Amino acid sequence: MSFHTMTELFSLLAKDPNTTSAMAAVASAITACLAVMVSTIAVYLSYITLKDQRRHNILSVKPIASV
Repeated sequence: MSFHTMTELFSLLAKDPNTTSAMAAVASAITACLAVMVSTIAVYLSYITLKDQRRHNILSVKPIASV
């Protein structure tokens, strides 16, 4: 973004507090949605890691001849 565009944005936000509040609410909602998505992905990856770790633990105590 150019400096001129940023100046226009700041002047718009200073003139109209309702627009500023609306933009802040939208930004907050987007941030919350992204946080839910990241948390969901983290839980899924943790579950996959748990399954792999359990499989590894089971295979690591078997005798070599059984493998």
